[in-house]
Amino acid sequence: MTSLLIVSCNPVKQVLKDKTKFDKVAEEVIRRGYCVNDTIIEVVTDTVYKTDSVLVNVISYRGGKLDTTFADGSSLYMDEAGNVSVGCPVKRQVQKITKTEVVRDKSLENILKRDIEVADSTINSLKLSLKEKEVVINSVENKLTRKKMELWGIILLLTGVAALKLYTRFKSVLPF
Repeated sequence: MTSLLIVSCNPVKQVLKDKTKFDKVAEEVIRRGYCVNDTIIEVVTDTVYKTDSVLVNVISYRGGKLDTTFADGSSLYMDEAGNVSVGCPVKRQVQKITKTEVVRDKSLENILKRDIEVADSTINSLKLSLKEKEVVINSVENKLTRKKMELWGIILLLTGVAALKLYTRFKSVLPF
């Protein structure tokens, strides 16, 4: 009986059957980076053959010999009769480049973009709320300043009235 209860309450089965739960689990798996792969890319390139040149002034040449060897090993030879022979190195160089790159799933980028949009929206609404509260605070401060001025006016008025009453009551007793 207990084994039947355990099998029927299996959380993995509940997640696999419910799409909203499955999407939440998939999002969390992607957030934690379980979908990041290391990819090795091998690039094979051939050596590019260079062209070197030698300038021979034909007018001043007049049938002499020309024998030149270039930095890459190729050679150029011209005899007195004007026959030209070119020698190229036979070796062929192949260069192998191995790069390791990290390839991320586009789902992670989409999740992070949504998170950024939500955060930006929250920030903008908080900024708007802050501005509204600043307006209310300024309004209350202005009212408070006005009420303070009114209070000081009332205090001065009452002080003046009390001084006037005292003066009228004791006017006969005062020497001046």
